[in-house]
Parts: sequence; structure tokens; C-alpha cells
Amino acid sequence: MKKELLIKLGIIIVVLLAALYCTFMIPVKLGLDLKGGVSATLQAQPTAQAQVNPQSMSALIDGLNKRINGLGVSESTIEKSGNDKIIVQLPGATDANEAMKILGSMNVLEFKIVQSDGALGPTLMTGSDVKVAAPGYDSKGLPGVNITFTSTGTQKFAQITSQNVGKQLAILLNGQVESSPVLETPILNGQAIIQGQFTTKQTVEVANMINAGALPLNVTVLSMSQVGPTLGAISILKSFHAGILALVLIGIFMFIWYRVPGLMAIVSLIIFGFITFAGMQFFGVTFTLPGIAAFILTLGIAVDANVIIFERIKEEMRNGNSVLKSVEQGTSKTMVTIIDAHMTGIIISLILIWLGTGEIKGFAVTLLIGLIASLFTNVWASNIILSEFVIFFKIKSTKLFGVKPKEVK
Repeated sequence: MKKELLIKLGIIIVVLLAALYCTFMIPVKLGLDLKGGVSATLQAQPTAQAQVNPQSMSALIDGLNKRINGLGVSESTIEKSGNDKIIVQLPGATDANEAMKILGSMNVLEFKIVQSDGALGPTLMTGSDVKVAAPGYDSKGLPGVNITFTSTGTQKFAQITSQNVGKQLAILLNGQVESSPVLETPILNGQAIIQGQFTTKQTVEVANMINAGALPLNVTVLSMSQVGPTLGAISILKSFHAGILALVLIGIFMFIWYRVPGLMAIVSLIIFGFITFAGMQFFGVTFTLPGIAAFILTLGIAVDANVIIFERIKEEMRNGNSVLKSVEQGTSKTMVTIIDAHMTGIIISLILIWLGTGEIKGFAVTLLIGLIASLFTNVWASNIILSEFVIFFKIKSTKLFGVKPKEVK
């Protein structure tokens, strides 16, 4: 029996070490309300080629995700709201106008021949013929955007440049002519450069826009707001203070009321906190204020489970059982109740994750991870730690569990 307890204790230590590693080694992802950034509501509108439907909305979200990757915002969230609206959150974004310009532009890249009268001819190639675009410099050392075509695009471009030597090839982005170089010789290598009045920063933006491709639907910005990092820092500080205060008050109550089990409960709650935090880090959950609220809620659930276990242990002691047997009986007889209570919460969390969006889903994910961590600490860790403590210190007195000798039958 003692060997089995030691093995279980070793498993708890391994899990705790893994949780500590994830907690301190994996970077924290902060949401918009904690980090500051840009939040916007976009409305999708039909184009001549596509209507607003679930398929085109899914393609629109994919296209917006590609553009956000170009902005370098790793903790962003893009979620559908209703039939034709999309909520975009960009934590850490500092320029709302720039972000919305990149998100809202259609990114239509076109190649046209300039006619003798200065008018532009029909579109001969589009961005779909481009394999990759990258910022670079032209032969004069000025910033530009290098383009490499697909195999099909290379053939098209070779044919166009061969048939139009001496003419200007206009390169348009979103209907605006960015450059119109004269085709001096056929270009057969499948490469070109967009030369315009670009800054180095603009070449990066244009390259990202071309790589992201055109959006399948038109997009209108319905609302946009910017959250400053100062407000986020204040939110983090207040949430941290609330969490610490809750943990301290819970610890004091548990120790005064349950003595030794209360002390072990504090240890298990610390383990619970690290496992929950590590789970959020490991699965890449973005920390938001609703997420912190869910964490504190699961902390209360974990304490509630401890109370159920400890009250049952005290009842076993009043029935005349030894301290160690009371611990074993108390935990085993309450296990089904605790698992049932946690399973109902887990089911609710899964439903919220399935049907919820935005902050509701973030709350549900944190709640789910916290409930699983609470199951581990209460069904497994608390029992093992308390049993090992009783065995190691050879505790016999029921007073250390809050049970007076006269209460024992």
C-alpha cells in the first residue's frame, strides 16, 4: 500500500514539474482586454462573383487570417457573428487605421497593357497567377516588390511580354496603377518587380497583401475601437490582486476549519493553479478577463470539492475509524459525487465552446481546463498528499482534523 502511494505521489510530482515548465517557459498569450489593441466589426457584402453564404464567409475568414499573419499579430481572433458579420480582435496592434486598411482592401492585383492613347487594355493576368511576393529593391536600389509567378503564370507572362515588346505593362493593385514599366525584352524567367513610390515598410505591406490574395467578398467596417495597453495593464493588476486575495482567504478558512486537511488543500490548490495555467499555455489559450473569471470560478469549484471530501473524512472519524482509514474511506465515498459534479460542468463547457463565440468561448475553454485540473487534484492529488502526510508523520489525533475526542463514537 505504501509503495503504491509513493508511485502515485511520484506521478503528481512529474505532472507538477511539467506544469511548472509550461507555466514559466511558454510565452503568455494576452487577449485584447489585457494587452490592448484593435477591435472591429466587419460586414460582408456580395460581389459580382460571389454571394454571402456560409461557404463564402468561411473563405473570407481564411483570407482575413492570412492578412493578419502578415500584420504579425499572433493572438488575433476572427469569428463569424450572425450571417454576414465578422468580429476581429488584434491584440497588440497599435495603428487601427493601418490594420483596417489591410483587412478591408480587396487586394486585386492586375496586369494590363497601356494602349497608344494612354488607356488601359483588358486584364491579362491577376494575383492568382502569382506564386509568391516579397519585398526587395530594383536595379537602382529603390524599394520594390519582387514577384514570382506560378508555372501557368510564367507561361502567360512570357507570352504577354513577347507580344508587347516596346509597350508599357501597367501593374495595378486595387485599381491603382503602381508601376508601368516599358517591356524592352520578353521576360521568360517568371519573375517581375513592382516599382513605385514605396517605402521599405510599404513594400512589406504590399507583398503581404499580394500573398494573402483577394477577398471573396467585399468588406465594410461597421465599428472600430482601440484599447490602450494601460487599461489592459490595470485589468491584469486588478485580476491578479483578486486571485491572490481569493486564494489567501480560502487558505485561511480551510486551515482554521479543517486544520491538517486544510493545509493539504492549500497545497493541492497551488498544484491546481499551476496545472490550469499550464494547460492554458500548452493549448495556446489566449488570456482574457472572462478567462481569468473562469479560472477563479474553477478555483471555487475545487475548494467546494475539498470541503465535500473533508466533511466526509470528519464523519468517518466520528464513526470511530482511524485517521488513515477515515482519509481513505472519506475520499473513496465522495469520489462519485465529485466526478458527477465536475462532469456536468464539463458538459456545459463543451456546449459553450460549440455554440459560443468570442469571449464566451474563451470563458468556456478556461472553465473546461480548470474543471479537468480540479478533477485531477481532488480525485487524485489531494487524497495521495493527505494520505502520505498522515503516514509520514504518523498522525493519530482527530483534533488535527477538526474533530474533538468527545465527538468520536
